[in-house]
Parts: sequence; C-alpha cells; structure tokens
Amino acid sequence: MPQIISCSRRSDVPALHARWLMARLRAGFCEIVNPFNSTQVERVSLQRDSVAAIVFWTRWPRPLRCHLDEIEDRCGPALWLVTITGYPRQLDPRTPPWQRAAEEVQRLAADRGPRPIHWRYDPIVVSSLTPLSFHEDSFGRIAERLAGATAVCHLSFVDVDYRKTARRLADLARTGVRVEAVDIDEQRALGRRLAAIGARLGIDVVSCCEPALFIRPAGCIDVGWVRSVTGDRDLVALPRPTRPGCLCSASKDIGAYDTCSLGCIYCYATRSDQAGRDGRRRVDASSASLWPGPKNPVSD
Repeated sequence: MPQIISCSRRSDVPALHARWLMARLRAGFCEIVNPFNSTQVERVSLQRDSVAAIVFWTRWPRPLRCHLDEIEDRCGPALWLVTITGYPRQLDPRTPPWQRAAEEVQRLAADRGPRPIHWRYDPIVVSSLTPLSFHEDSFGRIAERLAGATAVCHLSFVDVDYRKTARRLADLARTGVRVEAVDIDEQRALGRRLAAIGARLGIDVVSCCEPALFIRPAGCIDVGWVRSVTGDRDLVALPRPTRPGCLCSASKDIGAYDTCSLGCIYCYATRSDQAGRDGRRRVDASSASLWPGPKNPVSD
C-alpha cells in the first residue's frame, strides 16, 4: 500500500539537502537509520507506485521549486508545511527573512494552488524579545502576506520537555534573553486573537498538540489533507501520534537528526547548533541515507 513520506521532522531537507533528495528520487529509494540504534537501517521505496504523497517540512522551499514536476512524476504529489515566524536572529540565527519565505510560498501557490500548502506559526516562543504582543503583530503581518496562498495555519507553544530544547533555551538565557512561562489563560487569549486574524484573511488557524487552546486541533500530516490534494479517497493512513496530543497520520520520515544548520534556538532535532552545522557538512549527497555518521544520531 502506498505510504506518506515525511521529509522531514528531523531536518530541513528542502532548504539544505535538495541535492541529496533529488539523487534519491532518481535512484528510487533511500535508507533511513534508526535514531536510537544506528546499526538498524531500513530501505524505503520512493517510486511512484509506493508513495501516496511526500510532505515537505521547511522554512525555505526555493531549492525544490524548480524540481516540482520531476518530484511529482517520480514520487507523487508534493505537500508543504512551511514554517514562517518572523523571529529575531537571537532565536532564528540563519533562517531566511520572513518576507522572502512568504514570497516563496506565494510562488508555490501560483504554481500549484493553495491547497497543498500549510503555514506553520510554530512554535510560539514567548520571551523578553518576543512577548505576547510581538506574536499578534508578527502573525498579523505574515498572515496578510500569505492570504490567498494558504488556507491553513498550524500553531503551538514551544515544548520545553524536549531535553535538547531545554538545553538550548538555557544557553539562550545565559545571553540575557529570558524565555517566559505563559499560563493557559494567556495562551488561550493569544490563540483566540490569532484565530480571529486568520479568519478575517481566510486562513483557518488550527492547533498542534494544544487541546487546551480551544482551537480546532489538527495533525500536521493529515490523511484528509493528503486525500484532498491527491484526489485519492481510498487512501488509508492510521493515526500515528509522535507525542501526547498529536493527531498526525502514519508516515515514513526519511530525514536524520543533527543535519540541520539553521540553528533555531528552540530546536528539538539537533543536540546543539554546532552539532547541526557539523552534521550538515558531513552529509554525503551520493549516500543512500541522509545520516552523516559516524556518530550515533541520538534523539530525545
């Protein structure tokens, strides 16, 4: 049965590893290394008859835009989860400016329509640099730019239960930037304000692993969304939560931890900024797996 390919929760493959991905699509398969046991390697078919759709998680779609026809011919329909938050450099050191990322989403939508594109304003980090008022203003500016290019926005608050995230936020605190706890009433109030902005602009704001927000919960990888894009009403993908409250459908993630060099301070997929940068440099674009080795890709 065809499966949904996730590319990837573990690394920004479209932004950083497009050469590797295109080589794997042309080969028709890739390999994924178990992040808990690097001796376990699984081969994953990327051929058209084995893939229901490929879902890209990214902050920068541009490197793959010119390959869209080939991607869909070889592998299947492409869906996009594009994160745009407009955070300052202390939080997002090397992400593209939000205005340029929004332009890329607009170009994607002009080519493929808005249905395959979901925006992620995620995670919400409330800090001395990004207080609650920042988020309402930033979300509003980005939403106005994306109106008509997407109809769905996913949001959630940063989860400090990830050990990697907690360590990185502790490092941030040592620079004088305070990450602030936000009680549930404040979260709900902000969520309602963001949902109202989205509704005014034709964007349905949904929550990711945040049932207490009283905003419609939704999975990021959602079989209903995939069906609506592909037209395959018979596609089956069972629920496969990745953490409490997650509503995602089953997918096969082909990325690897410690291979993203964007340096987002709240990241759960790299042990440190340096580990991500080193891992990206070690990725072999001709390898069947994104995992750079030789270190075990430890995950939380």
